Amino acid sequence: MIPISLPVRSTTDVSCEGCGACCRTMGYPVGYYAIINQGYSLAWPDDDGTLTIMRRMPKQLFTELRRQMRINDAAGIDRGSRDLPCVWLDPQTMRCKHYEYRPGICRDFEVGTRFCLDWRKTFSVGADLAKATA
Repeated sequence: MIPISLPVRSTTDVSCEGCGACCRTMGYPVGYYAIINQGYSLAWPDDDGTLTIMRRMPKQLFTELRRQMRINDAAGIDRGSRDLPCVWLDPQTMRCKHYEYRPGICRDFEVGTRFCLDWRKTFSVGADLAKATA
């Protein structure tokens, strides 16, 4: 097998500021929809830290997220299909409205990686970077 060298940029070349590309097709904070709809339990395994984060989440925020899910489900809006932006993505700032309570997968996503640059290219964020990865 021949190793493939992928272009890698340092995180100093890319910023999350005004981007939000990785959140534009998530629907809900990743994992939270399944956890809430399957009956949140403190006894569940916590492989990526998501349940630990949910345990720290203010009750009001948890209740609001669950309310949004029920309203969307009742209206037939399938945000769980990941065709819509995450409900926590602020459309003005393109930043997470509840950053400190974001799930484990969002915490693990690294700025400037190939995946980050691919999302940015998909949504035409930072045209200079999109050209560099073409």
